[in-house]
Amino acid sequence: MRRIRTRLVVVGGLFVAGCSLSAGGLAEPDDGAGGDVADLDEVVDVRSDADVREDGRDGRDADADLDVPPDADSDPAEDGEPLEDGGPEAEEDGSGSEDTLPDAFDGDDLPPDADAVEDAAVEDAADEGVVEDVADIADEATDVSCPADCSGHGVCAAGTCACYGGYAPPACDACLPGFGGYPACAPCGTPTLACCDGGACSTPGYECVGGTCALACPADMIRIGTTGVCIDRYEASRSGSLAVSASGAAPWRNIDRWNAETACLAAAKRLCTAAEWQSACRGPAAWPFPYGAAFGTGYCNDRNGMSCPRDGSGVVGTGTYPLCQGGFPGIFDMSGNVWEWVWDYVGGRCGLLGGSVDCCSDPVCLGCANLQYQECDLEWPALGFRCCLTR
Repeated sequence: MRRIRTRLVVVGGLFVAGCSLSAGGLAEPDDGAGGDVADLDEVVDVRSDADVREDGRDGRDADADLDVPPDADSDPAEDGEPLEDGGPEAEEDGSGSEDTLPDAFDGDDLPPDADAVEDAAVEDAADEGVVEDVADIADEATDVSCPADCSGHGVCAAGTCACYGGYAPPACDACLPGFGGYPACAPCGTPTLACCDGGACSTPGYECVGGTCALACPADMIRIGTTGVCIDRYEASRSGSLAVSASGAAPWRNIDRWNAETACLAAAKRLCTAAEWQSACRGPAAWPFPYGAAFGTGYCNDRNGMSCPRDGSGVVGTGTYPLCQGGFPGIFDMSGNVWEWVWDYVGGRCGLLGGSVDCCSDPVCLGCANLQYQECDLEWPALGFRCCLTR
């Protein structure tokens, strides 16, 4: 067997490793080998122990051996030490092994594997109901599904949807109050913001008008198309000084235009303009009569006679004729029963619309377009009014 000795040799001002074979195999180097660093790959100054001891360069101790462990640097046979089992002779007869570990590193004494220790600790913690790894918590949470996967508008956490702003639990598939237009769920509250959902607004007190949410009309009124104007369903009846819109009530009659306006204002309303009243009567089809394109008998309380009795005996309760509805369903008695004051006035005279049960010699008198002007202080048993409201 060959052993390699290693020594530091100064070559050209550099320390390089020199080596020699204890049993031959490498020729002695030429002492004239150059010290050029570029030639180090070509020439390695390999010297024997005697050569190194004889030589010294740059004032350095040429006999300085590398500081290596004794078993790697010395040959026990040369140093006079007895050979141990597993030495060179043992290798020759096959009784030794280069893989033999010292007693201190017997397999039973190896340090435990760190991963195995951690796995064991986590296992013990799991047995005690303690979750050590945050990832385990996420895994457990995702194992529980949420309704409809939160409809894409929320985050699932342990089986419960945390909905985004504006969306309602448990499945985030509807809008919260104050939001509309699912799946957008935009905030409601202003007439200019489109947030209607299926023809309705999610905010209480609002209604869908032309694709936007607007303040709803009071229950006793009807919106005129998509405008911001509400009109009384019925001819005004009286409750003290307030004008009231109610079914089956006696119309408030014998009232002049100014008192009619005051009664509407007391109810937080106002008199309708002629244009508003006519629009409500005609409806979206612009009919000449509230119930259709032609005059018909039996629809409304009209043309009871031409005598114009002063006692108003022909007037009936509001909504008595169910077919006498305006161009928008739910607005009653816009033809016949009593004339109605409107806000318009010209030359000191105030407007009237709708005809009445008496005093119309022509069906046109009972149509939606028949605007008449009378003295504003006129009081008459077949003359009443209704109110409007701007939203």
